[in-house]
Amino acid sequence: MIHIDQKFTIWERFSIEDENKEALESFLKENPKASGLEIYDWAHEQGLDPQCEILQDTQESLEPQDNGGENTLEIIIEEPVAGQTLLHSNNSCLPTDFSLCGRDI
Repeated sequence: MIHIDQKFTIWERFSIEDENKEALESFLKENPKASGLEIYDWAHEQGLDPQCEILQDTQESLEPQDNGGENTLEIIIEEPVAGQTLLHSNNSCLPTDFSLCGRDI
């Protein structure tokens, strides 16, 4: 089996009821660099139940330079004896018609 793993960026939304606006503003004043996860965790700690949804049509591919130089595409072959072997990543060799990284497929 050949697996093609891709890394994407996508927007997610969670909502907090209007009645919690002042508490949220207070939290953000105390934590001006709070991440989305920190805000979400804060909401749970307050006993709130923020509802999450993936925003449709916001998925975008990432390039290695957008991912700290790390791979954002990997083609992996699953082998019965050796486990998994990386055939290609978008940070190394490029595939040809009949082989990936020098291996026939």
